[in-house]
Amino acid sequence: CGTAAHVPSHLAASVSSGCFGDVVDLPLDLAKARRLVAAMRRERWTNEGTRSVAVEINTYNANYDTATAVRAQVDAHPGGKLDPSIEMWSCRFSMYATSADIVRLFL
Repeated sequence: CGTAAHVPSHLAASVSSGCFGDVVDLPLDLAKARRLVAAMRRERWTNEGTRSVAVEINTYNANYDTATAVRAQVDAHPGGKLDPSIEMWSCRFSMYATSADIVRLFL
């Protein structure tokens, strides 16, 4: 540990110091995901030493041609305080696809 060199680049901004921890990708199959979460609970994947838990969700809206990434996170401080936070990033794939978009460009 010590440095964030082993952290994926899209998560590097959220890692301040120390060890990164575990990354668990849940399968899209509901039954498999429930089994994995049950196994994580059984193995006590969070405990008194857990510093942070984050859930990341990516969505795409075809009607607006927009992708959104959501990150819900709870940070635990040594004194017991919990800091919840939610961040959202959206981007439109075709910025200037319609005539209304071109007008908006010059406004």
